Amino acid sequence: MHIEYQISEADYLNAFNLYFRSRRGAWLRRYVLPVIYALLLLPLLYAAIRLHNRTSVILAPEIYLLGIGVFNRLMMRRKLVQRYRDNISIQSRNFIDIDHTGSRLRDVATDYFTPWSDYSAYLEDNTTFLRFMKVDTKFHITPKRELTPEQIDEFRALCKENLPERVVGLTTHGFLKGALATAVVVPVLWVAVPSLFWYYSVNYAAKHIVKPTTNPRPLSDTSIVPLDGPTFLAFGCSVQTPFTPVARPEPRPVAKRTGGDSDEDDDDDVAPVAPQDRYLETSFNNDFALTALNPRFQNDALANIRKASGWFAENVRSSIGAKPLSSPYEFSRWALYAQPSDVRVLAIGAYNHGVFQALVLKRDLLAHVARGDGSVYEIHENGVRAFQFGNSALHPFLVTLDLYDVQDRHLRFRLNGHAKSNATLSQGQISAMIASFRCDTDHP
Repeated sequence: MHIEYQISEADYLNAFNLYFRSRRGAWLRRYVLPVIYALLLLPLLYAAIRLHNRTSVILAPEIYLLGIGVFNRLMMRRKLVQRYRDNISIQSRNFIDIDHTGSRLRDVATDYFTPWSDYSAYLEDNTTFLRFMKVDTKFHITPKRELTPEQIDEFRALCKENLPERVVGLTTHGFLKGALATAVVVPVLWVAVPSLFWYYSVNYAAKHIVKPTTNPRPLSDTSIVPLDGPTFLAFGCSVQTPFTPVARPEPRPVAKRTGGDSDEDDDDDVAPVAPQDRYLETSFNNDFALTALNPRFQNDALANIRKASGWFAENVRSSIGAKPLSSPYEFSRWALYAQPSDVRVLAIGAYNHGVFQALVLKRDLLAHVARGDGSVYEIHENGVRAFQFGNSALHPFLVTLDLYDVQDRHLRFRLNGHAKSNATLSQGQISAMIASFRCDTDHP
């Protein structure tokens, strides 16, 4: 069989493209890496859309990798074009005599015979035949452009008779290897990597930011002392007091808050927020003060998490779980019992992210006992659930009570002992105050 052809620049570039597609590991670059890259890029694109001003920061690694890939491809194409233009023998007319013994190639610079035993395989696509030498980086190019259909069929028959065929594309073997690699890599990227990220975030936070080591514990003194003081009313709730106060303030209408997210902020005629609107306080014989904090002006992390929208907020809610989000009491309890040791190296899902969120919230809650001994108690009295921060046995004492009634209506009280007073407040009296906690339906 005698054939003649001339390799054009397009033929040369197409031949090398076919060669690169047939190389070992091409299935990984063509089928697995694009899937992995898309799985990484799409969530980051969505995050970038949600965080407009941080787009460049979020996408910087992906843009860099994409730029490197495009640059390398362009540089390779440029080198091949330059090689073709600099080599006269590649551009010259080729004459091939091919039969069952091998092929004799003649061009402007060479004339040599190659037996079939010197080849390792052949490959073809719609435009080109490639015959690979034993050294896999060398191959002979035969474009189909100048061959007749009969010559193409005869050339293919000789190649099939003497050489194994390489297949470019998604073979069953390549598909199985790609599926196996994807099955391994994707869970690592979507489960192990985020879990490890939050695992090390928790460890870093526990050393440098959060440091919450205290867990709520039960009271050693569970007695309840009868109270003979009047009821203290504040913001739709009440507790009975241990003593008769010097003065009991009357609650005043709560002013509308400015600059917040409340639905009441639409009114332009908002009165300045007075101290009485933020809290109500009464003093007991200048020995200690009882303060009720208006929940309208307290940072409600649970409400903020519930109403937040967007991809990140959904991830936060998913990491926290349904039970802590079901009620203010469960939310506080989830945070207060969190420990850095709760993290798991390869936890499934967003577990470690949830631990990190709980520790940050616990840090904020424990700020109430900065002046105390760091003690926290969980107390249940008469259907009232409470967390007590601080110990009344200290002098001067500072005790904060987070009280929740049976309907999860919540109010925070502070008992603050005066430094110049020797008066004490027993734990039995505090427990009785907790048991007397009640709220009405108008509680904010």
